[in-house]
Amino acid sequence: MEKILAVGDRETILGFAIAGVEGIAAKEDAEELVLGILSEKDEKRKVGLLIIQEDVLRKFSAKSKRLIDNISKPVVVSIPSKFGTSLEDGEDFAKMVKKAIGIELK
Repeated sequence: MEKILAVGDRETILGFAIAGVEGIAAKEDAEELVLGILSEKDEKRKVGLLIIQEDVLRKFSAKSKRLIDNISKPVVVSIPSKFGTSLEDGEDFAKMVKKAIGIELK
């Protein structure tokens, strides 16, 4: 069974843990960790949905961001930090769903 995995600050991870979602506190190696998950080198986790906090994602290289934008599995979703959204070109939820499963929400 595939899991949901969240990557973000301590407070965000704690919130997801309360809901039963595994979380990883973002450190300096967050980009390397996420790339490992995306390249399926991390077989023990078998991640189907990867939630990344925008503040963490903003620190990723342009190459990593392109990979995240173009990958279909796991589904990668960015969420705002506790301070609100910071990405100017943030994708809305309906577009993310269409990209992930091919169904347009109206």
